[in-house]
Amino acid sequence: MARAICFYTLAKWENNKLHVELPENIDKQSPTMTLIYDENGQLLWAQRDVPWLMKMIQPDWLKSNGFHEIESGC
Repeated sequence: MARAICFYTLAKWENNKLHVELPENIDKQSPTMTLIYDENGQLLWAQRDVPWLMKMIQPDWLKSNGFHEIESGC
């Protein structure tokens, strides 16, 4: 079974403002959660308000690009 993995550029910094543009069909492909942090680890933007999930983000994850999995218990 083939699995497609898509990457998106979701945000850009322009004129001292953060601009977030989500593709129209991003939620149709698979459940997503996007969090954008600054270089100091401060949350700048969240696609959804899911406090329990935000608390599970490991600080080391913010030091490099990539995807991380979190067990939801569902």
